[in-house]
Amino acid sequence: MNSKTKNKIAIIFVSALIIRVIFSFGLFFNDRPLISDAGDAPDYIHTAKNFLKNGIWSASPVNNPEPDNFRTPIYPLFLMFFYKFNIPLEYIGFIQDLIMALTAVLIYILGRRMFFDGVAFFAALFFSLEPYLASSFISKAIMTEALATFFLVISLFNLGIYIIHKKSSNLYYGSAFFALTALTKPQFFFFGIFLFIAVFFAGEYRIIKRFIFSGLIFLTMLSPWLYYNFFVLKVFQFSSNPLVALY
Repeated sequence: MNSKTKNKIAIIFVSALIIRVIFSFGLFFNDRPLISDAGDAPDYIHTAKNFLKNGIWSASPVNNPEPDNFRTPIYPLFLMFFYKFNIPLEYIGFIQDLIMALTAVLIYILGRRMFFDGVAFFAALFFSLEPYLASSFISKAIMTEALATFFLVISLFNLGIYIIHKKSSNLYYGSAFFALTALTKPQFFFFGIFLFIAVFFAGEYRIIKRFIFSGLIFLTMLSPWLYYNFFVLKVFQFSSNPLVALY
């Protein structure tokens, strides 16, 4: 990696952080919380607290909750770190800012393997500075979007690189990160079909072998959560969220 590329990475990363810091100052000077617990946030908070306190996976706010599968595991596990070590939740906003900045850098690094350098740089810089992505809807809320975007970008770019360069490692990385995306935001469970699409468009003669192995990686990473649903809760669902139920 030459110095010009390193400078571009620094510009992308710093630009992404600066606009998010500016937004944070806007929240602070307008007496707004630096991290929002509105919307779906209580579900993730209750799930994390219930598991730490009672060992029960449940988004219910009641004192004796029943197990459920409403929220998939990655983001509540992320929150548990803060509750376990009594770290103020305001730091979540800063960490999610870093995740989004790192996502922008990855768009450039991975994008260079698919497009011209200038195209990858412009896409990464646009991602860094786009107002919606820098706002409270993403980094400054107790929501899955920052982590899910991070995992999804890695997944899609690896599949794109696989289609172009036909390196099986990229397909397998894409499979693994698709599983992490689904475990963060369950609507992406159905994106597993992109594994087959990627293998098909790569035009490999070992299409069945590649698809089966990438599918096994995907399902293996999901297997603890699927076991919990199928054999503990005894429901044929990935999540009880009605948008992602399997029936």
